[in-house]
Amino acid sequence: MRCVVALAAALFMSDAFGQAEILRAEERGLALFQAYERNAKTDAQAKTIADSAPVERCATPYRAVALTPKLVYLLADPSNAVALGRHFRVEVDDNGKMAVAPSSATCLEIDDPSSASAGATRPARASIVHTLSDVPTEFHVFLSLRHAMPIYVATSAGLWKVEAGLVQHLGATRRD
Repeated sequence: MRCVVALAAALFMSDAFGQAEILRAEERGLALFQAYERNAKTDAQAKTIADSAPVERCATPYRAVALTPKLVYLLADPSNAVALGRHFRVEVDDNGKMAVAPSSATCLEIDDPSSASAGATRPARASIVHTLSDVPTEFHVFLSLRHAMPIYVATSAGLWKVEAGLVQHLGATRRD
């Protein structure tokens, strides 16, 4: 009986932790999307932080978006594609030290559904395997909002659907 209670408690705690991460991803993803839409040009402070961040960029233009003076996102921003991979979150502490978190391990672009010509097939969704965390991140929420399409994210915790600013767990993935 104690094992069952311990297992139930562990599952509850892990679900609560996952929920906190998901809520943070949804909130930051929405805030990032709103800042991206509001800010046609990169502000000087965000650009300074982004330019000095020690990151390995993809071969595409990038755009710096600041949520706060000490929290800047460096977003791969190609004009005719959806960059699913290799964005960066840069956090600066009070001493000026930067903590950089990439969105993915590699660069990945797909055709932009909004750039499809009349009569062309528009992708209904995007799918990606995410290995850097157990749950989707603010980058997935941002990209789903930015490109107005669902993004399916496979992680070690299962399959997720990110759409309209919300993250939904669809279930465990099959392991062979």
